[in-house]
Parts: sequence; C-alpha cells; structure tokens
Amino acid sequence: MDSLDSLQLVSQAGLAPTGNVVDTNYTMVAKLPKNVLGGASTYDGVHQRLAEAGRAHVASR
Repeated sequence: MDSLDSLQLVSQAGLAPTGNVVDTNYTMVAKLPKNVLGGASTYDGVHQRLAEAGRAHVASR
C-alpha cells in the first residue's frame, strides 16, 4: 500500500483514545479495525503459525 493511502486509511478508520492521563504524561492508544486491512497478515503470519503449533501440540497429547 502506498504511504499516502496508508495515511488516509489510518486517519479515516483509526481510533486514538487516551489510555492514561497522569499530570503531564499521557498514554495514547492507536486502534484500527482488522476488517479494513483486507486480510493482511501481520508479523509475517507468526500468530497463525503459533496457533497451529499449539493446536498440533494439544492434539498430540
């Protein structure tokens, strides 16, 4: 995805609520619904691979 397209997607579909406010320190949260990513794989699919390995381990017991 082009950088400008990514910026537009995040600015229109993203949420950025304040997570914590203490004095002058702020914690911000950035959220983006997965359904707007079109099935993109995050972290090169490592979550899916770990989930499959876990299921295989439990099944082999």
